[in-house]
Amino acid sequence: MEASPLTQQARPEVFQQKIVHLYEALFKDDVDAEPEKSEGFWLEFFLLKSDGASLQKILTDLSPDELISLQPQTRQLFARAVQFLKKGGGVADLHALETLTAFFAAILPNKYTNPSSDIIAILAGLDQIDAIFTDFVGTLDGIIRNGKCLEVRQKAIEVVLSITSGAYQTGLLTYFIQRDLFPSIMKFIQDSDSSSRVTQPFTLLGLLANYNKFEFQNPYQLRLNDFVNEAAIQKVIRCIGQTCQRLRGQYVEILEDLPEGWSIAATLNMIGLGAIAPGAKAKKKPTYDPEVAKQMFMQLLMVFRLLIEDQVLCKRICSEESKVPVRLCRQRQPFLPLVRNERILATAVLDTMIDGINHNLRRRLDVSLYTLCVGIMLRIVSYLSRSRTRLQYHWSELFRSLLSLIRFLTSYASDFRSLSHMDTLLDLIVNLLALSLSAGEGFLPTPAAYDDLFYKVVESGDVLVRFRDTYSLGSRPSNSIGTLISVNAHYKSMLDSGGASSRNRHLTSSQVAEVIKQGYETLSIQAKEGLDGWERYREADERILLKKMARATVDDAKVLVEV
Repeated sequence: MEASPLTQQARPEVFQQKIVHLYEALFKDDVDAEPEKSEGFWLEFFLLKSDGASLQKILTDLSPDELISLQPQTRQLFARAVQFLKKGGGVADLHALETLTAFFAAILPNKYTNPSSDIIAILAGLDQIDAIFTDFVGTLDGIIRNGKCLEVRQKAIEVVLSITSGAYQTGLLTYFIQRDLFPSIMKFIQDSDSSSRVTQPFTLLGLLANYNKFEFQNPYQLRLNDFVNEAAIQKVIRCIGQTCQRLRGQYVEILEDLPEGWSIAATLNMIGLGAIAPGAKAKKKPTYDPEVAKQMFMQLLMVFRLLIEDQVLCKRICSEESKVPVRLCRQRQPFLPLVRNERILATAVLDTMIDGINHNLRRRLDVSLYTLCVGIMLRIVSYLSRSRTRLQYHWSELFRSLLSLIRFLTSYASDFRSLSHMDTLLDLIVNLLALSLSAGEGFLPTPAAYDDLFYKVVESGDVLVRFRDTYSLGSRPSNSIGTLISVNAHYKSMLDSGGASSRNRHLTSSQVAEVIKQGYETLSIQAKEGLDGWERYREADERILLKKMARATVDDAKVLVEV
């Protein structure tokens, strides 16, 4: 019998996807390899389902110099991908977008000697980059605006996000500044069928709007300032709300502080016998470094400040309409009174500021943190006093915290005098207390709450005098320390005269409270003008912080497009 011409191939140990084989064939550094891949190669390349993870691994295993040496291959890949994007139809355009996302995510973050010029060399070369990349950006703009389906349009968003996050410190982003993608991105947001689809385009807009905005007039910034499409705005709001809820859930999962219910396992753990506890071992949760957590908290305070400074939002936050149940962390003493029912949002914000003040007292004082906390309190109290809105709240805790802070600053003045922006913090504390004394009748809920404020100020009289003298506050017109001192002096003279006519010079707290009520008739509070005023937020003042936040957002955006 004649032998069969067919031969049996050995079974491979591991089956490899055809597309991965094509990736390896494309980026193989072989002198015998054909310099220009055939039309058939590229047709098969983009018809096969992409494997972004494998492509990224192949490219990230290459050093920057090796990538530059593979310019013919990288340029072919980029040019052919753009070609298939422009053709559209079938699945080739979808696979081209997925391939480009992985391609840019792998090559852009590398540490090149000359980032901008090296990336240009890898993509197209200096003589071709303008024509090719301008055409590419225009193609992406068209897909985002009028792509055949939401999935393809979303993939185009991911490509732009991959480029923006990877090339944020290079000149490549100028192509997205010259070609305004804002209308296309907002049209995608308006057409989106779920809030989850809005996260990426809104993050992309944020990155583009913050790109070099202190160096030139950023067109995306101007567009956002003038944007009035209510439907799209509502979708963005819902997306932000759901994202915040998800982030809060992740935070609580790590730092859960609710008391654990009784169980055999918990009891055994408590007495050191956790090893024999029944059931699966609990998964160890990640932890936040205290300093990192504090920096996160400070950046969130910036958001609080912006919300409170908007008078329309502040009115809503301080009104009965905003009542919701708010759970605050209770991990460190001193604890504020526990509120289980629904309450006005402003009270939760004030609680957060008080906790920030109480839990960060240290001789290496973070002045910027305290300035933000006290500044937000002042803005809320200013609104309440101007609108004469009486807020049911444990005000005694707020005033106690402020006076404790004054006592702390007085005790360790030698450590604090030379700190940057310390004068601003001192003025804010003094003016907040002075405003409360002069306008408290308008926002404190009861006469008893007003009496309690005066009682605390009188009780801290000696500390306030030392505080004034220690920091030379009397010589600065920017604060109203004289108001606090004069109120204290007024009541001190009344108490001294009352005590002299009495056999017992030590008055009880109820007797002091009675004297305070009587003293209103003869008290004249000479508060300086503008106590309820405050300096509005200006981006230029926070340039360094905002640039740091933009860099952090760029790093986070890279995670959004990981494959």
